[in-house]
Amino acid sequence: MTRGPLVYCAESVDNPGVDPSVLVLDPESLAFEPVNPRFPEMPGMIEGSTIDGAPVRLIPYSAWGNRGPSAMAVWLRVP
Repeated sequence: MTRGPLVYCAESVDNPGVDPSVLVLDPESLAFEPVNPRFPEMPGMIEGSTIDGAPVRLIPYSAWGNRGPSAMAVWLRVP
């Protein structure tokens, strides 16, 4: 997932109960959120849902892996 020059990823820390390696995004649900209150210095995040309706949050790739062990996916499926 990209937005401008940034690459975004799904990290399991932000998506409890959703395996980032197998989720299928609903492209119509995606919206850019310009401010992340947990990380105000970070570029915004993308929020949406899977085709099953589970919420999904995507963060910039450069920000993943800083909150403990987690699974992550950059290559995300769409229907």
